[in-house]
Amino acid sequence: MKKSVIALSVVLGLSGCGVMQQYQQQKQTQAQLDLNARGDSEMKEVTERCVSIYRTDSRLDPLRSHVPLGSKDIPVDMLASTKKPTSKEKQAILAWDEIVTNCGNDRIAILKKYNTDQQVIANTESYYDQQKSLKVQLWSGKLTYGQYLNAVKENQRLTKANQNVINEKIQQRQQQAQIQQAQINAMNAQASAAVMSAQAQQLSVNAQTMMMFNQAQQQQRKQFNAAGSTANPVQTNCTRMGESVNCRTYSY
Repeated sequence: MKKSVIALSVVLGLSGCGVMQQYQQQKQTQAQLDLNARGDSEMKEVTERCVSIYRTDSRLDPLRSHVPLGSKDIPVDMLASTKKPTSKEKQAILAWDEIVTNCGNDRIAILKKYNTDQQVIANTESYYDQQKSLKVQLWSGKLTYGQYLNAVKENQRLTKANQNVINEKIQQRQQQAQIQQAQINAMNAQASAAVMSAQAQQLSVNAQTMMMFNQAQQQQRKQFNAAGSTANPVQTNCTRMGESVNCRTYSY
């Protein structure tokens, strides 16, 4: 019974290691999901705040008939515009660029805060750098509004294409990591099985040795008892002579 209890303890201990490892992996996965959710929530807040500024900041009013502020859709007539900014519109472009830069910095800060892949961060930074460069060219009169908006569309397309490539690479790395983890888990399971087998063998050897010890002890006790019961009976006679006592023992 004691052997069974010990063996069960070993099995539970080893299987417990595997269960704990699985629990830690699930905990890490859930923690990452929670981080992603918080990051998405913060990113959404930034987007809503920035869109609201684009739509309500009066400093941008001179630009509203030329660029789609706070909207993803670009009307065809804006794309075809050959107009260049006036001095008043140039002042608005300076304020507009400041708002876009601040919003971009907030988005990049969120990406860094939640340990986003460095390639994703670099791609986002490149996007905002290019957007600023295009605004500089629009402000300086090198681009018309139509040329600017078409260049913005191309920048968005390239950024999205780069992001798709990055996402694919990230997914491949994650899949490779999952494969490696599965291999590690299999190796750990084999190691646990080997340890369990060795422990079981050791328990069996110890049990056999204990059994042999008990049997030898019982045999010795039987022999001792048998020797005591077959010994010749003895008798001792003592006689007193004055102050002296003499004793003789007889066996028969």
